[in-house]
Amino acid sequence: MHLYAFSDPHKTESIFHMHKLIKYLIFYSYPVDTQPPVIACINDITSTVATGVGGQTVTWTEPTATDNSGTVTLASRSHAPGSFFPVGSTQVTYTYVDGAGNSASCSFTVTIVEG
Repeated sequence: MHLYAFSDPHKTESIFHMHKLIKYLIFYSYPVDTQPPVIACINDITSTVATGVGGQTVTWTEPTATDNSGTVTLASRSHAPGSFFPVGSTQVTYTYVDGAGNSASCSFTVTIVEG
């Protein structure tokens, strides 16, 4: 980024140059990234445990994300692969964010049933 200082006792030339600078900055400004990451979420998971066991450790391949900026990071996840899940249904949520601060989330359900 360049900072320009003008010295003009009559102010007319400074205003002219500042106007040219503003037009230049508007013309050559970079587009603002407003697109959130795209997540390849996984399918719901269902597992059966023996009656009375109470739950099970479940693993999965984590969802992945891509972004038009080329930079995306995992911001949060509610559960990690290898977590213990009780009998019943539990929602698992992943959130990814790109370099511009745009975020996207995906969820899947882990269901443990007794059988």
